[in-house]
Amino acid sequence: EEPFCDTTKLSPPELTRLAPQIIRKWREIAGLAELDEGEVENVNQSNIPYPEAKDKARKILTMISNKPNFSRKKLAEHLEEVKLCNLVDVVLRGTSRLSPHGAGSQIASPNKTVESR
Repeated sequence: EEPFCDTTKLSPPELTRLAPQIIRKWREIAGLAELDEGEVENVNQSNIPYPEAKDKARKILTMISNKPNFSRKKLAEHLEEVKLCNLVDVVLRGTSRLSPHGAGSQIASPNKTVESR
């Protein structure tokens, strides 16, 4: 397992789990994270690469995570500001970074076969 710290970028499983939970707030979060307004508007208008709100939310989270000065603490503060306090610990601790199974997720990894019981 790779070392985890405040500047550890959001992993694909984290992006997949967080995106649907920030759908109603992604624009606010983008503003708080000081993302370029033009880029945010491009995401909003681009319905082919981002057909659903969760896709737009995931792209915004990716843009935040890819910032050179990315900080999980800062993202957690933004989540708190928009009243998404339930996500603060998930971001700070990175609890959904690796396993596609934890955190009540229904998402199966495309690389794993689902065993019938």
